[in-house]
Amino acid sequence: MRQEVLRAFKFMLDPTGVQVEAFTRHAGAARWAFNHALGMKVATHQQWRREVQTLVDQGAPEAEARKTVRVPVPTKLFIQST
Repeated sequence: MRQEVLRAFKFMLDPTGVQVEAFTRHAGAARWAFNHALGMKVATHQQWRREVQTLVDQGAPEAEARKTVRVPVPTKLFIQST
């Protein structure tokens, strides 16, 4: 019978003051980028919903309106080109 042995290691960071500052800047930049991308996606979704609602108000069935409306979804390439 063969047994598997699992080993675990614990590491602790002990950054210098300069490194803590760099970690903080990088975390802040990542958070800004995430929030920016999320905001663009939310805005795009709201635009899609408005366009679907416009078609529904004009008498189109909602299911058909949802299939018809096409709004470009922000992507990495889309964000860089704007």
